[in-house]
Amino acid sequence: MAWNGRLWLRVRTDGGHRLLINWRRMIAILLILALAGWLALAGAVWAFVQYKRGVETVRFVDIAFLPLRLKEYRQTLSRHYFALAEKQLAAGEWSKAVFNLRQAVGKDSHNHAARRLLAEMFARMQRPDLALRTLEEGLAAGKADPEYMQLLFALLAGQGDSERIIALGLQTLPARPDGAPNHREIVRMVINAQLERAAFVEARQLAAAWFPDNSTEQGLLLARIEQAAGFPGLALLQLEALHASNPADEAVALHLVQFYQKHGRLHDARRIAAMRLLHRPDSPGAACDLISLLLETGETETAQRELDVFFTKFADDQRAAMLIATAAVRLKLPDLARQARQHAPRDELGRPPASFLLAEMAATCSAGDFAAALGLGGEFAPYEPLNPALAGGLLQLRAWAAYAVGLQAEGESWLGQFLSLSYPAWGRDALNLAAQLQSVPAPAPARRIFLNLLERNPDDRVALLALVEHDLKQEAWTELSRRVPQLLALDPVPVMLLQNLWLQGQERLLLPPELRDRLRHLAP
Repeated sequence: MAWNGRLWLRVRTDGGHRLLINWRRMIAILLILALAGWLALAGAVWAFVQYKRGVETVRFVDIAFLPLRLKEYRQTLSRHYFALAEKQLAAGEWSKAVFNLRQAVGKDSHNHAARRLLAEMFARMQRPDLALRTLEEGLAAGKADPEYMQLLFALLAGQGDSERIIALGLQTLPARPDGAPNHREIVRMVINAQLERAAFVEARQLAAAWFPDNSTEQGLLLARIEQAAGFPGLALLQLEALHASNPADEAVALHLVQFYQKHGRLHDARRIAAMRLLHRPDSPGAACDLISLLLETGETETAQRELDVFFTKFADDQRAAMLIATAAVRLKLPDLARQARQHAPRDELGRPPASFLLAEMAATCSAGDFAAALGLGGEFAPYEPLNPALAGGLLQLRAWAAYAVGLQAEGESWLGQFLSLSYPAWGRDALNLAAQLQSVPAPAPARRIFLNLLERNPDDRVALLALVEHDLKQEAWTELSRRVPQLLALDPVPVMLLQNLWLQGQERLLLPPELRDRLRHLAP
């Protein structure tokens, strides 16, 4: 009765006052207060994260039991940052998207979708080294994703690292072949790398193990292997047998056409292309291939009749017309590109897409009529502003044409504007422009492009090798001497290039004795 709900009592005794505490009740109340405080704090944090930080998918239970639910909470944050980055990419906010993708990967290292997109962004920013590092760090979680592995191998191939492709591919594949599509795609990439390293026996064994006997996939792979091994006759027999057994197979017909074209058998290629069109009458690609081959074999009247049918049949198909424009660039036929532009769909102002005018300008440059190409460049005025890729393509062609006709000042201006751009395909366009300038010839501007590529990414193996080959042609021995340590530090070492450098340079290279000895005794 004396307690009457109290937590403590003060009792007078002969020795003085004494404090009595109801510990059972006290502990129960403290536990209730602690739980209420914890839940209140968790609720405040949950509200802050959801409404202030904008993480709408955050769960209260993850925050309330954070030490036990830390993994789930971090996964939620990772998904949030990933979704935010995708929206920012769609809006063109690259820097913000990269920041949030880094956050997504940092919160959950197993978020391979975010890691793949971050690697793609690094590749677009001309930093394949960062892209490769990002992908390799998440390989354990990403190896089941075909797109992830395809990007990884594509980046390795771009760096010329066929040895790493083989090692990584064989490490990723299961011990026993299965029918998984992603594993077969890895096998194809490994075989491509093996062909680059002349490992033909291993490539044949891999193709035989992973693809059914007498299948189209195995047959096409074996044909490629035989051709790479220096046996084009065996490759042709393989392709012709595949085509005879299944003449309607699109892939076999396309490979056979390409084989005949490569070996100069254009009439045979035209025959297979005509059969392919019979089996695929609604395919603009098949029709375009036949038209191209008719033009290559000099059958211009037949080609024009097929072209008229093509433009009538695919009148509203912009992609079909673009196939003709692309073929015109390859065949160096500006008139064909002009026809494609005339038949391309128009916008509300009556203009064909700017890409068709760019294709006509490219075909004109390829044909060597650089003055006319510069004139076509003036027709882009109504199209401005162009997207970065088209703007880059236009500046590339203008610089090429200007240097070709001796307009140095204009060429420097166009080249300077091109080097100030940044877009996903810029690196590829830069290498193409360098090759075009070398052919003019304009070696100094071409070298400027290689140096710019290396300034953007000092680890750009392709740009470094291209610069060394360029300087070797120009016999720039002082510059080449500075590059030898960089070449020797590459993995794998470009042995053939270094041997060629030593054979041509010898005493003209300004190298210390230890480097000279390494070049002299470099094993092939």
